Amino acid sequence: MADAKTSTFSTTTDLTNLLLTGVQGGANVNVNAGTALQPKDAELTALAGLSSAANKLPYFTGVGTAAVTDLTAFARTLLDDADAVSMLTTLGIIGTQEIWLPAASFIARSTNGADNYLVELATNDVMLRGYAFSGTTAEAVQIMLGLPKQWNTSTITFRTYWTYTSGSGGVVWSMRGRAVSDDDAMDGSWGTAQTVTDSTITANDMHISPVSSAITIGNTPITGDMVFLELGRVPSDGSDTLSTDAILLGVKIFITTSAGNDA
Repeated sequence: MADAKTSTFSTTTDLTNLLLTGVQGGANVNVNAGTALQPKDAELTALAGLSSAANKLPYFTGVGTAAVTDLTAFARTLLDDADAVSMLTTLGIIGTQEIWLPAASFIARSTNGADNYLVELATNDVMLRGYAFSGTTAEAVQIMLGLPKQWNTSTITFRTYWTYTSGSGGVVWSMRGRAVSDDDAMDGSWGTAQTVTDSTITANDMHISPVSSAITIGNTPITGDMVFLELGRVPSDGSDTLSTDAILLGVKIFITTSAGNDA
């Protein structure tokens, strides 16, 4: 009788290839189950007993027990984020944020400041409070803001909420800013202004302008600075063709945040 062939394989050999090699070679395959095979395990048995399905995630409910839970498309957009900042951006906690500034929170410049405006509309007693900007003279109002620490100290943008009482044409609004740190002189130069143009629709209707281009705040802001903003009308701009007053009701500024809180 022919001698039996015996083959020995390393524990790293793939089990399927191991068996095929043994059968094809006519060898008796000796396998050490303790090292070549995965021992039976309660956790693996629990996972093997689950029913897989699309958008499901397995998890352990206890020692040797498991279940599946929903894994939504939105949850996956968080799981693939590399760090906390990316996750906060996905959640919308950081990024572009808006701040509403009613016109009444501004103060008129002593030099060529806009006129106070307070009117009750006739039919339903709606009160409008703001500033009236001349159609012939450049006028401006200002505000001081302590922006949150979440602000990334980069550029800002703005849009105006305004109306008018008569006439027709376009209105050009302008904004510029200056940052002031501790011990800085407050009487310093402004950053470059940006403008936004809007056109009349109907007198005493709400007008919401487009968003401006990015405004670079003067004096290189840092976290914790006081920021001065000046909002004005530019009648000398060729696109400003409304000869009557433009009534500013409020402004939204848009900042970019880079943290989830002000800690």
